[in-house]
Amino acid sequence: MSANPLSPQRRSKRKTLTKWAEVYEELLALPYERVGRGIKRARPPVTPDIAQQRITRLTYALIKLAPQRPRSFSLLLQNWLSLLGIGWPKGVFKYDYSVPERGRSSQTELGGEALRLLERGHQWPAIAKKLAPELYKRRRKQALRQVRDASSAVDNMHRNLVRLCKLSVNPFLSPEECNRLAVIAQSEATGHTLPEYLRSVAKRMSQDRSVK
Repeated sequence: MSANPLSPQRRSKRKTLTKWAEVYEELLALPYERVGRGIKRARPPVTPDIAQQRITRLTYALIKLAPQRPRSFSLLLQNWLSLLGIGWPKGVFKYDYSVPERGRSSQTELGGEALRLLERGHQWPAIAKKLAPELYKRRRKQALRQVRDASSAVDNMHRNLVRLCKLSVNPFLSPEECNRLAVIAQSEATGHTLPEYLRSVAKRMSQDRSVK
């Protein structure tokens, strides 16, 4: 006997949607009225002329520089969004540079905090005592080496991040903006992924413009 097509089991089973049907349903559910009101009240992160210049540069970079390089294409697009202060849901990008690397969070936090204390004028023994108190009691030299190594690793990571940041955003920033970004980037907090880092830098750049 064939199953009844109108049985509760059949009716309750959700139909599998194609990607087009799924996005259509999502778009239908968007609160367009609220989005419209928000746009009217929103303050753009950059002026229209600067925004157009960035769009023109991004278009050239994506079409001419990275059409067959998916990782570079993805990073350039993510950086451009980040400079506008825009994040994205997990799963949007195959190569998502907003996802932290595995296995480095604890050392990154230790090294970042050690550098912050060092910048505030603390000496290495005080830093090691504060950040590794138990180890400092038993093995002072090992505690000192641990915090120094962690801070050195984070400092190197930060330098590399600044270089990558400059290399991957220069295609769509003006020379003046590149110079300003370089100054801000040097003093920006460590321990971020590149998109997080750029959103933070972009926020400070926007604040600098509003002050002027």
